[in-house]
Amino acid sequence: MIKYVAGIMCLALAACGGTQSIQVETAPVKPQIIQPEPPPPIRPIPVEFKVVSKNNQSAQMKLLLADSDAFIALTTKDYENLSLNMADITRYLKQQQGIIDYYKKLTQVDDAAQHVAK
Repeated sequence: MIKYVAGIMCLALAACGGTQSIQVETAPVKPQIIQPEPPPPIRPIPVEFKVVSKNNQSAQMKLLLADSDAFIALTTKDYENLSLNMADITRYLKQQQGIIDYYKKLTQVDDAAQHVAK
């Protein structure tokens, strides 16, 4: 009985002894990168500045208080600071846009390559 089991095991192992070569082909795959849509442009609401001086103070106060109960005034230094802040915000936004444009160009996918991949 052991001879029969040993014979069957030899036949089973001999069947697994053959090797088959597998051919593997590799090709570079370009990742699909989604380009974000640019944000909508800023549409500023117009602001009307009124200058109040010693000469026109009473007339301007009547006009300003006729439109609303209160108004906001800035000193020359505060206006200068506001202008510097806005210039700094503009600089920051331009630098960020430059970085975004750089990465868009870096990761831009050719339309022809996309059609071939599909």
